[in-house]
Amino acid sequence: MHGVRRTLWEQQVKSTGIPFSTVEIPKETSIEVYAKKMSEKVEQLRNDGITMSAFGDIHLEDLRTYRETQLKKLAVQTCFPLWKKD
Repeated sequence: MHGVRRTLWEQQVKSTGIPFSTVEIPKETSIEVYAKKMSEKVEQLRNDGITMSAFGDIHLEDLRTYRETQLKKLAVQTCFPLWKKD
């Protein structure tokens, strides 16, 4: 995503010591497939006790609203720590 090598972001997130997981989304996909795969993963994480998801979004209001709406349906809170920051 965004042209960042997977090995680089994996090293970055591993260095924080915070558990993480990924969702594999086909490169060319529909919003329905995206929503289904994300919902399945969030359900799995919620069943494991996860109640909040953090995002690195900084300015796209429609994307933030979409994430908040979808995760609210699954009883997961959202966090946007970089929102509106340079």
